[in-house]
Amino acid sequence: LFLLGAHNPEDREFMTGVMSRADPALTKWAIGALLHWQNTEVPPGITHIHGTADRVILPLLVKPDYWIVGGTHIMILNKAAEISKIIAQVLGAM
Repeated sequence: LFLLGAHNPEDREFMTGVMSRADPALTKWAIGALLHWQNTEVPPGITHIHGTADRVILPLLVKPDYWIVGGTHIMILNKAAEISKIIAQVLGAM
């Protein structure tokens, strides 16, 4: 859970629940897909938002359009306001 960014009791409890209900076959597939990712092209119209503290997909391996300072792999739980602002900004520019 720490690797995902669940550093406080609320996030740990939430992620424990999510993981206990996760389909093992889907989890195995997802981990395999992540470890063997081969794509090098970014399709047009994609906006990449990434956390500076992600320990699953390391920040040094990506070139996002937007950084969320302190954002972890589960930053949608605790950085939702920042992410929503970026999404609204991007959609407003379309």
